[in-house]
Order: sequence, then C-alpha cells, then structure tokens
Amino acid sequence: MKDLRLDSLHLQNFKGIRELYLEFNEITNILGGNGTGKTTISDAFRWLCFDKDSADRKDFEIKTLSNGAPIHGLEHSVTGVMSINGKKTTLQKIFKEKWTKPRGKAEQELTGHTTEYLINEQKVSMSEFKKKVDSIIEEPLFKMITDPMYFNRDIKWQERRRVLMAIIGDVKDEQVINYNPELEPLRALLADTDIEALRKILSTRKKGYNQDTQMIPVRIDECNKSIQEMDFKAIRKSLEEKEFEVDELEKELTGLSLQDKERTEKSKRVMDLTIKMNRLEREAEMKKFQKARELDDKIFLLNSEIKRYERVKEEDTTSLEKSIEALEKEIKAKREEWTKEQGEILDFSNEHDFTCPTCRQLLPAQGIENKKQEMLDNFNSKKAKVLKRINEEGLELKKRKMSVETRLENLRAEKEKATEIIAQKEKEIGEVQKEKERDEKEPAKLPDEYFSLNNEIKALEKDTEEASEGSKDLLERKLQRKKDLQKEIDGLKTELRQEETNKNMQKRIEDLSKQERDLAAKIAKTEGEEFLAELFVKTKVEMLEGSINKRFSSVRFKLFNTLINGGIEDCCEALIDGVPFSDANHAAKINAGLDIINSLCEYYGVTAPIFIDGRESVNEIIHTQSQIINLIVSYDKELKVA
Repeated sequence: MKDLRLDSLHLQNFKGIRELYLEFNEITNILGGNGTGKTTISDAFRWLCFDKDSADRKDFEIKTLSNGAPIHGLEHSVTGVMSINGKKTTLQKIFKEKWTKPRGKAEQELTGHTTEYLINEQKVSMSEFKKKVDSIIEEPLFKMITDPMYFNRDIKWQERRRVLMAIIGDVKDEQVINYNPELEPLRALLADTDIEALRKILSTRKKGYNQDTQMIPVRIDECNKSIQEMDFKAIRKSLEEKEFEVDELEKELTGLSLQDKERTEKSKRVMDLTIKMNRLEREAEMKKFQKARELDDKIFLLNSEIKRYERVKEEDTTSLEKSIEALEKEIKAKREEWTKEQGEILDFSNEHDFTCPTCRQLLPAQGIENKKQEMLDNFNSKKAKVLKRINEEGLELKKRKMSVETRLENLRAEKEKATEIIAQKEKEIGEVQKEKERDEKEPAKLPDEYFSLNNEIKALEKDTEEASEGSKDLLERKLQRKKDLQKEIDGLKTELRQEETNKNMQKRIEDLSKQERDLAAKIAKTEGEEFLAELFVKTKVEMLEGSINKRFSSVRFKLFNTLINGGIEDCCEALIDGVPFSDANHAAKINAGLDIINSLCEYYGVTAPIFIDGRESVNEIIHTQSQIINLIVSYDKELKVA
C-alpha cells in the first residue's frame, strides 16, 4: 500500500494570498469565513501537482489582483512537502512573468509567462516534473481518492461503471448459467458468442421470420385470385355434347362426299387439313401459355432467392468485431502480465530471512547459502508455474480470437457474395420480364407446317369451286358448323384447364399455410430463447450488483435500469439508504464519498489526502486510512489551523 501524506504547503502570491505556510497532521481542520482562502489551499495543492484548480480548470487566475487587475512583477509559487510511505519529497512550482524590451522602445513589455519546476530544490524540466508526479499518483486516480464528491458528481456514469467493474471483474457466462438452472439451454448457444451478440442474432432472426410471415398472406391472396369458381361438370357435359355433334357432322360430311367422290375426297382432305391446322393453333397457344407460366415461376423463384440473400446482407458484424477487439485487449494484458512476472527477481537484502528463529542470531555462512538456495528454488518454481499459467491462458485467448476472426471473415464473404448474387438475380429477373413482355405482345408462333397446310387447303378449295351450288353450300354450312363447334370445343377445353390451375393453386395455398405454421413455431422458439437471454442479463445484473455492493459498507450501486418493456439498460448510480446520491443531503454525500474512496484506495493500493469542503455541515465522518483535511466555514476573519 502506497501511503501519500501532505506534510506542509507554502503559498506565495497565490490567488490573493501573499504568503501562507501550513503544516498538516493526520486530521487537519482549516477554519475561516467565506473568502478567506480555504478553497485556495486545495487549489494550490492541485495546481502544484496537475496545473488545475479544485474545480478541474486549467485557465484560472493565479496572480494576486488589485482593483480587478493583476499586480505585475511578482513570482507566484507553491511548495509542497509530501511523505510517500514515510519518505519525504519536496515539489515546487514558480509562475513568473516574462518581460522584454522591444527594439526602439524605452520600456519593457509583458510578452508572456514562464514556469519553473523543482524537485527537492533541484530545477527540472516540465516533463521530468510531470513524470515524478505521475510516479507518485496519476491525476485521474488522485481526483477520485482526494475529493468525496468527485466520483459521483464529476465522472460520467459510464466511467464510474468501468471503474467498479474493474474492481470486481466481470462475471463469466458459465457462472451466470450455473447460478440459475433455468438458463441451462443457453450454454450451447453461448459456446461461440457472447450474450449481446446472441441477442442481436435472435432479434435479426425473428425479424426475418416475421418478414417471411408477412409475405405469406400476400402470396396466398395472389393464389386465391388465380382460382376461378366455375361449373366444371357442366363444362364437361357441354364438351361431350359438342364433340358428339362434331362426330355426327363428320358422318354427314362423309355421306356428302360419296355423292362426288373426287369432291368428297378433296373436301375430306380440306377437313383433315383444317383439323390439323386447328390442332397446330391449339398447340401454339398452349406453348405460349406454358412458357408464360414458366417465366412467372422463374420470376417468383428469383425473388425468393433475392429475399434469402438480403437477409444474409442484413446480418450484423459489429458484435464479432467487438469480440475481436475485447480478445486483443485480453491478449495484450496477458503479454504485459507475462513480462512483469518474467522480470521479477528475488531480493536477499532482508537479513531477517537469514536469522535463527530460536536464538535470533545470524545463520552461519553455509546456512545462509543453503537458505538462499532454498528460497531461490521456491521462487523459481513458483515463477515457472505462474508463467506457464499465463502462457496457457494467452494461447486459449488466441484460439478464441482466431475462431471469431474466422467467423467474421466467413460472414463478410457471405455478405459480399450475397450482394453479387442479388445483383445477378435482379438482372435475370429483368431479362425474364423483358422476355415475358415480348411474348405477350407477339401472337402464338405457328410452325411452317401450318402455313403449308393453309396453302394446300386454298388449292383444294379452288379445285372444288366448280361443284354444284347446292352441294357446295351444304358442305360449307356443315364445315362452318364444324369449325364453329371446334372453336367452342377449344374454348371449353381452355376453361377445363382452369380446373388444373385451381388444383395447383390450392396445393400452393396448403404449402404456404404449412410454411406459415413452421415460421410461427420458429418465432415461438426464438422468442423463448430471447426470454432466456433477458433472464440471463437480469441474473447477471443480480450477481454483479451483489459483488460490487459487498465492497462498500454503506453505499449501494445500481448498475441497471428496468425498462417499461421488461428489458434493461446499463447505468451506474450510487444509492444511500436507497436514495439516489444526487437527492441525498450534504453529510450523507460526504460519508458516501468516503466509503467509495476507502474501497478505491484498497483496490488501487494507495491513499492520498482527502479535502472535505463544507465539513461544518457534517457531524461525524466514517473512518478512513487517508489523511483528512477539513475545510470548515467559521466566523474567523483569517485562516485558522486546528
């Protein structure tokens, strides 16, 4: 434990005090009315060490003023004598004006200021002086353990929380799970990540499930719109009737052809060719319809793939990057710990180690050598074990870092690949859409055979023009009727194809409904895991607050706020008998600050003088190992030390 005591302060021309010499005891009371310079004493000590006043200001007026203006030509100095574990050190800082005589002018002008630094009455540079002060105590720690109000009033809650967490160390995930058996399912989930990363993963996963779920009703609605309610039984009956009529017409046409064999044969040929042409027309229309269906299915599948890869792009890499950064800090700490341990040497300077425990006499030379060898063997054995442990822990941290880096690299590669794939799929959709639009504008493509048949029919019809008007008219009426019937039959068959479409859409709706149920189950599972994650954090909160509060006698710290939605957020607020520090009275704040200082001093292994401003309003303060300097408002017109 480093024990820092302020033995004396000597102020000259400092903030209105012409000259003042003070000696300090274990407890020193400095009394005086308002404006007599009590706070100036604290300002002087802080300025001597850190170039700041007690309000943490660098730019404050050091010079002695007269009618509001500084008195020139004076040296302003503070000299402090401190004891560090009983060894005295004298620090002095002198602030001077710098006067120069410009060329061509009779009088000197003030052109700046300079500061001299002395350690044990020897002049040193500013950097040497600062290095010496830092070796005694660094400024941030000095502020925390010399001012009871500083920790809770001037430090941001995030920094307060960091300091408290450093004191107790973080609680490992495994400890939290062991503490609460309900959290056992999280053990596997936290094997390769931390709780914050897991919560983000679960949130992203549920978001994706919800997005997929929202799309399903839209797709079902599209399927329902494609379903047409029709009387397919009546359509089939009508189709049978018309096909029967066509068969009868064909018989009649065959009869007419017997009257004129040649004309009949030609007519039959025309009829056959017409049927064949009609078939070719239907096949062309069917191919066009089928191709349109295939293009729609292709666009649907491409859009589904784009959504899947968009979810890959949305995955967050921040948690993995933070994990790597944290592991690098731990690895660095292990290297520093190893270096420190490696540099430890055994000190044989204590003669007490080589005296006989019975007679208190110094051991003989051989006994001393044996004792030294025994001490050295024990020291080296212990040191080797510690170095081995540090090395093993460092290797384990490196393995964990490599694992997280591999996951991060894979995720980034997947995200980059997803961007390329999405662009490619969107390009493919555009091409398919263009192809679909072109096909819709163009009529069904008829084969060359169709046009050949048409030409042949025209030739045959020309040959039969000489047939009798009656037979010709009758034949034409029969053929026209058959052609009309054939068109009606084709229309009925097209309507019947809707029945197959309805079946396909019903099957698609069933598949989408099953997918919706599966997504609901996945959402329920994810929400259950989110609940466990929240329970994990709340359990960890309970453990952390319990561990921290054991370090303090009266102060309790609240490290987390519970939100309206049941979640929690980080905070760091000191409580005094359940009352927030900011709402407590001055006396309670002072004693709470001293309680905190006691714990900080124990953790950092150092004590320093505590300046208690407004001590007159505190009846009794708690015990502390630090030196106490009470600044007390009294009716004394000049400073009084008691």
